[in-house]
Amino acid sequence: MDPKTTPNPAWHEHTSQSARFATLVAVALAAVLGLTLAPRARACSFGPNYASCMQQEEQQQMQAEQEREREAQQQQMQAEQEREREAQQQQMQAEQQRMEQQREQQAQQQAQQQMRAEQQREQQTQEQMRAEQERQREQQTVIQRHYPVQSEVGEPRRQPAANAPGSGSLAARSAAAPAALSRAGSQSVLRQVNSARVGLNGVNRQPIPPGVVTRHPNGVLSVSASEGRHFTVRPNGTLSSLSVRGQVASFRADGHLARLHTGRMDVVYSSRGGRTVILHGPNHTLIVSTGPHRGYVQRDIVLHGRRFLERTVIVGRTHTVRLYGTYTFHGMVLTYYVPHYYYAPAFYGWAYYPWVSPVAYAWPWLAAPWYEAYGPYFTPSPVYVGPYDWLTDYYLSQTLEEEYAQAAAAQAAAAQSAALDSSQSGSADAPDGSSPDGTYAAANTPITPEIKQAIAQEVRQELAAENGAAAAQGSGAAGDLSRVLQPHHVFVVDADLSATTADQEDCGLSAGNVLELVAAPAPDSVVADLLVMSGRRTDCPAGTHVTLSLDSLADMQNAFSARIDDGLGALRRQQGQNGIPAAPPSAIAPPPRPTDYPPSNGQDAAAMLNSAEQQANQAAVSVAAQAFTANAGS
Repeated sequence: MDPKTTPNPAWHEHTSQSARFATLVAVALAAVLGLTLAPRARACSFGPNYASCMQQEEQQQMQAEQEREREAQQQQMQAEQEREREAQQQQMQAEQQRMEQQREQQAQQQAQQQMRAEQQREQQTQEQMRAEQERQREQQTVIQRHYPVQSEVGEPRRQPAANAPGSGSLAARSAAAPAALSRAGSQSVLRQVNSARVGLNGVNRQPIPPGVVTRHPNGVLSVSASEGRHFTVRPNGTLSSLSVRGQVASFRADGHLARLHTGRMDVVYSSRGGRTVILHGPNHTLIVSTGPHRGYVQRDIVLHGRRFLERTVIVGRTHTVRLYGTYTFHGMVLTYYVPHYYYAPAFYGWAYYPWVSPVAYAWPWLAAPWYEAYGPYFTPSPVYVGPYDWLTDYYLSQTLEEEYAQAAAAQAAAAQSAALDSSQSGSADAPDGSSPDGTYAAANTPITPEIKQAIAQEVRQELAAENGAAAAQGSGAAGDLSRVLQPHHVFVVDADLSATTADQEDCGLSAGNVLELVAAPAPDSVVADLLVMSGRRTDCPAGTHVTLSLDSLADMQNAFSARIDDGLGALRRQQGQNGIPAAPPSAIAPPPRPTDYPPSNGQDAAAMLNSAEQQANQAAVSVAAQAFTANAGS
């Protein structure tokens, strides 16, 4: 036998020992490394493929390790995202708390300013009374000196509803401070007041209940009755205001409600018969009803980490969602309108500059009832020199058309108010054709071509500001008051308002009235002075200086921005048609970029507005019933 091929027992023994030694080493290594030998032995046996098998196992282990690392990274990312969400929620909550504090501070500032204004009016009234008394004394002295017989002859003076007993007493002669009357004196004055109120209208028919009477220097009477009821009566016997159980109501001289305040609701009644109901709901929800099936519901929302106000606007059976941002100005939290769409810069430029030649345009509403009603006050331009001129008439026509529909709803509300007055007083007031309280215009002051040109310039500024906001990816505020509160800026009233004149008289403003800013308000002021440029009959007269709050001006500016936003969409659709020149391809080729508007539930908003109207009706009946019932606390 060949010794090279013949098995050698010694060699085999050596090989067996080496294999056993290798196995023991593998077992020891497995024990040290925490590995399991059996699976590896089953997967990789000693042999020619052992190295490649081990390499595959190492790759599998690496893949498993990589998978564990990916899972750990995903878990870390999820934890980081969760922390970011929690931080955003905390930031939102902190922002909401800050905004709520600012709202409270704003309300306090407004209340303080109203109190200061009331004190100033009271001081002016007292000064006027003292001046008038001094003038009368001087005149009486002259008459008695030169014409002793005629001193008791002359025109009869209008008598107040009541004379305080003991008019020769020191308290009666002193006009410097209010004087509380005795029980007998109070009873005597109230008998005279209630006797004079028999022939009055509305709530003025109701007798003032017994109580302690305080006579003020200006002739106003304050009555503190049982159950915490308080009445303020004008010198002619008409009811000025009353409060009972936290409800406060003020009345016009004709006996109709002017304002009503309850715990969560404020109602403002216009001189034209309409009203605005403002109801504060849960979770910062604001419900504003301007008539049956009209108004909006406002909610706080967060988009892309920013706080916005979403308003679902209801007009009849249709609803529209509008988005508003917030900013702080003069210590007040105000809103600015966010457009539905942003357009190409070339489109804004086309709308900003004039056309090659003026064009005529036939508006579809020339035969509409609203235009027939407002025709003497507003007439469209015969030709338009540019898109901004066309947008001006679009804006004014839409505002007046909405006002006309609002007036129809106001007539229904007025009929309902008459029914409420009937339930309160026992009979309804017949229309007497009386003029509204305060200062009012006897005739229309139309919107002239010069006023339109001023509005057209505001349209061009709005287009430029919106173009800038579009370039900033919608992060700018085109309707910020800080941009527009410059002298001679023109505002168009968008809803019924009550303004105060420079003589501290009340006068009404309605949609379509045009105002001009007299001067920029002081940094610490929350009101502004404006000049009435045009208005309709029974509105504030043209040429009158009025004072309005900055939040009212912000609402006007937002309505202006929203109308121009709608007008741009209509202009883009109609360019090249009906006489409107075609826009260049660069202006209309890029599609409008929509804003990330959230969806909304119109039915839910309509139900909330209807509920607000019902609550306002109930509050109007309740406050008078509790005030004039014999036992208000029962």
